[in-house]
Amino acid sequence: MPPPRLALVDILHRTFIVGCVGVTLYGGYLAFSVHENTMQKSKGGYSKLREAEMQQTGAGFEDQLAAAAQDAVAQRHRD
Repeated sequence: MPPPRLALVDILHRTFIVGCVGVTLYGGYLAFSVHENTMQKSKGGYSKLREAEMQQTGAGFEDQLAAAAQDAVAQRHRD
């Protein structure tokens, strides 16, 4: 006995569902691609911003402040 013929509505429905799945997968790929590209750009921008900030305040200025604060705390505990 031959298999029953598929109705036109069934074929259209299957085509629509497969198209939706394809669009969803493609959208996921594009979202990931844009995210990775944005993250790569931001890494370069952040390092440039950090470098400019270090030049304004002086290289290692934050480390000097941290060491001074730790020395002050240690001095209080000795007293």
